[in-house]
This record gives sequence, structure tokens and C-alpha cells, in this order.
Amino acid sequence: MNNTGSNVHDLLDRKPPKLKHGNHLFLGSIFVALVILLVSRNLLFFTQPRIWAEEGSVHIQSFLDNGWLASLFLPHLGYYSFFNNYVVDISMLTLGIKLAPYGTTAFCMLYMTSIFLFPLLIESDYWNTPIKKLLVLLSSVLISSAELWLNTVHMQFYFCLFSCYLLIADYSKIKGWRRWYCLFFLTNSALTGVTSVVLLPFYGIKYITFRADSDINKTANALIFLIILGFGLLIQLCSLYYLHVSAHEGGRFSLGYYPNLLSGLRATAVCAIPTVGLDRFPWLGDIYALAKVAFLATIFAILYSCNKERNLIIISLYLVSVFVSLSNEMRGGMRYGYAPAELFLIAIINAIYAPKYKMAVASAVMLFFILSINAVSYFNTKSVYDNTWLSYPEALQESEGNGGVIHLFPQWVGWNYVIRLPQAKPL
Repeated sequence: MNNTGSNVHDLLDRKPPKLKHGNHLFLGSIFVALVILLVSRNLLFFTQPRIWAEEGSVHIQSFLDNGWLASLFLPHLGYYSFFNNYVVDISMLTLGIKLAPYGTTAFCMLYMTSIFLFPLLIESDYWNTPIKKLLVLLSSVLISSAELWLNTVHMQFYFCLFSCYLLIADYSKIKGWRRWYCLFFLTNSALTGVTSVVLLPFYGIKYITFRADSDINKTANALIFLIILGFGLLIQLCSLYYLHVSAHEGGRFSLGYYPNLLSGLRATAVCAIPTVGLDRFPWLGDIYALAKVAFLATIFAILYSCNKERNLIIISLYLVSVFVSLSNEMRGGMRYGYAPAELFLIAIINAIYAPKYKMAVASAVMLFFILSINAVSYFNTKSVYDNTWLSYPEALQESEGNGGVIHLFPQWVGWNYVIRLPQAKPL
């Protein structure tokens, strides 16, 4: 009897056991919710996928003109894009030109989702609580403009986001499959466009900081990541030189754009504001103007008073300055501000936890305002997918009667992206 009473008492005092697979359930739930959020933006991206701009006029055209092997290694538009080349090659070889949009869209969806999940898979002091992880993930999705969505041409901006995430991650905990995950995506980042390789100085600083660290795993990761980005920079410089010497096609990034960082810094404040979505509702009038001022005030307050968050602001300002300079004062589009904007938001998310009450409240209000603005505009994709435009299947059918010319998205007035089919290769 006493034994029974003792056993009952032990059972009552025992703490509830932790779920053995609780972390997996959490990740699984977030993954499902994320996929639903991505797919629900506009179902037409999946049911009637399209070929976007240079995705067809440059990369698919290169495949048709040069064959899969040559097109895999050729640089375009001023830089080398490994991801664009191999995804187009695989899609064209396996699905053909009629179904190629399904292949490119599937690759982009898979890679985007994997990058968005980074804060949940890799630890960092900047997302060290479940709430921070979810806010970082949510903000990265919501501020991703429709222009970037599900096309290989703009995947370099998601790769830049990945490179920023990895730069501020905890290297001591990147082991096993997590290391392979990081190596795979960092290699794609380094070899796809120039948006990631410009972070090389910060990766160098991180390696120098860790070089004498007793944690060998941390030092090894820092060195490997630095080597990958360094190799990527070398490839991009060789590609730029090849395009210049061969008098091949030009691009927004070319030797003619001398990187004037002073000019870039002057334009940084102007260009950084729209990147977080504050330019999407100009009809707000005075509220819009106040929002810009409040955003800048919050950023500079964090820069002045928050030590840890200051690093994020510095990296972000550096990136915007470089992109403003290299892309000829952002004429290449505000998409270059996507990753810097997310760094701004991560700084604001962390500032919410600042010991100073006023700073915490101001940061929380600013974050709520920015996420709300972007949540409203998130489902507005008409600027990049208009139902009145000629769909890809319709364009294919039309090409049979106009000499094999396939009209692509976007079909803005004055823009004409096309694929010209070799006459010997009818559909």
C-alpha cells in the first residue's frame, strides 16, 4: 500500500515529458504554413507558370542557340549565373520548351522555401527565440516584391539574403547536414550574380575574428565560407572581363560603371526606404512622408544606441551603397534592396528587446507598420502577372504563325521580351 502511494506521489510530482519529436513537429507546421502562404500569393504562378524576361530572352535563347553544355558556362548581362543556367538546361532537357516554365518555377519554389526556412534551421544570436525566428521568416516573405517571385532571373536576390543570413549565423552549431545545406546554397549564391560576392569583406573579417578561436568547427566553417565566396568573386571578375573583351552583350554591371561609393552613400537613404515597402502606397500622402522620416529615425537610433544591431545596419548600408553604385544608381530596380531591407528589419526585431523602453516601443510600432503595409500589398501581383497578358501557352500557339517568336512576361508597354525559335526546330 505504501509502495502504491509512493508511486502515485512520484507520478504526480513528475514533470510532463518533452515530446521526443517536438522540434520536428514545430518545423513541419511552419513548413506547411509557409508553403500555403507562398502558394496563395497567386495560384496562377503554379497553374499557368510563365517565363520571365531574360529567363527566356537570354537563358533559354542561349540554350537553343549554343546547346546545353555551352549555355551552362556562358555569362550574361555582365555576370555569371550558375543557377539560371543549370535550371534552364535541366528544364529544357527534361520538359522541353512547352513545359519549361513548370521546371523553372518548381526549382525557384524549392530554393526560395529552403532559404526562407534558414532562421529555423540555423542558429544565430539575432533569432535566438521562437518569436524572433518567426518574425524574421515572416518579414523575409512579406517584403519580397512580386517582381522577384518565382523566376530564375531574380533568384540571385534570394541567394544574397541567404548569404546575409549565413554571415550573422552561429558557426559553432553548423555541423552535419546543416553544413551541407549551407555549402550548397552558398556555392549557388557565389556563382549566381554579384549580389552575394560583394559580402566577401565581411566574411573575411569574420574569419579573422574566429582564426584564433578554440572552436575548430567555427574557424573551419568561416574559412570554407570565405573560400567559396572568394572563388565566386574570381569567377564573376573573369566573366566580366570576358564579356568586356569579347564585346559580347553588356549589362547593368559592367566595367563602364565605376563604383563611386560616395555617390552610392548619398543615394542610400533614398533607396533604402522603398525596400521595406514604404513606397507602395504613395496615396498615403503626408502619412507616407512621416513613415519615411520615422523609419530613418528608427534606423539611426538603432545605429547609435544598440551595439549588436549596429552591425546589421552597417552591413545593410554597405550593401545598398554598393548596389546603388554598381547598378547605376539603382536603375536596375529596387530589387537590389531586398536583402539590405531584411537586415534592417532583423535589426528592428532585435531592438524590440532592447532594455530602453522607448527604443523597444518605437521599434515594435515601426515593425508592425512595415509588416502591415507589406501584408496588404503581398497579394497584389498584377504588375508582374496580368490576366490580360498573353499566357505562355497562347504565346507558343501564336509563335507558329509569326516565324517562331514567343512573347514572354512582362508585357509592359514598350517592353518586348521574346524567344526566337530556330527555324529548324519547330514546336
